Amino acid sequence: MISIALVVMEVFLFIGNVRATLIPSIAVPVSLISTFGVMYLCGFSLNNLSLMALTVATGFVVDDAIVVLEAISRRIEQGAKPLDAAIAGAKEVGFTVLSISVSLVAVFIPILLMGGIVGRLFREFSVTLSVAIGVSMIISLTATPMLCAKLLKPAKHGDAPLPEPVVQYKPTRDARCAASCAPSCASPGWTASGSPGSIPRA
Repeated sequence: MISIALVVMEVFLFIGNVRATLIPSIAVPVSLISTFGVMYLCGFSLNNLSLMALTVATGFVVDDAIVVLEAISRRIEQGAKPLDAAIAGAKEVGFTVLSISVSLVAVFIPILLMGGIVGRLFREFSVTLSVAIGVSMIISLTATPMLCAKLLKPAKHGDAPLPEPVVQYKPTRDARCAASCAPSCASPGWTASGSPGSIPRA
């Protein structure tokens, strides 16, 4: 509970929006509760290793939700409707979330295949953490876009755009000298290089 509260507080500090923070706050407990169900089916107990796996998983499961939330929020800020932004954002980052989750699970495969007493001890740790990551991936691609479509508000278009900054040009000394010399240089008896040129005869 302490780790979940700390993760939610950190997400709120960086996002700064209560509605947007509520979405990862729902995704994290749902992922962990689903992991409890898989642990019960596998016959695992709550010991130091499984609790440590759940604590580490709290930081992993929030990553997928934040990635999907950021993609959907960006599309809403660009003017898309929340439902359309949720569908497009989930399609955009779906492969990214899948690759992140698969790479994280692949890290724990060697621990799962370890033999001996050490392998038996860390088997619950690796299985619990891998299941939590997999459940988080499924929730991030299904429940998180749905929550974004329902909780996030569409962008307002009534505000007028900010005026362009007015830059006042102040000619320098060289520019003033060049401007004063321009009429004399443009006389018929002088060329562009400043040397006397041929004067056309009548």
